[in-house]
Amino acid sequence: MSFFLSKFDKKMKMSDKKIGESLNQIQTFLMLKKPFLTIEESSELTGFDTRYFYDLIRNKKIEPYKPLGKVLFFKTQDILNLGVKN
Repeated sequence: MSFFLSKFDKKMKMSDKKIGESLNQIQTFLMLKKPFLTIEESSELTGFDTRYFYDLIRNKKIEPYKPLGKVLFFKTQDILNLGVKN
């Protein structure tokens, strides 16, 4: 009986991995639909560290938006253009 359970466990682990990958793809797709992204979302989308975005702001290579006065936002298109330039 343990033989069948171990096979079942392996199949479940594989399907969990596929589900996780699918969720990541869906999250990325939904992020791309948003007109603005936070630094954390930008970092997750590009794989760049959040400090990199602060460097870009300081060097005036990307323009942040602060509509609420505290949280920084970037245009999604500007973030996507970073990947093309770098």
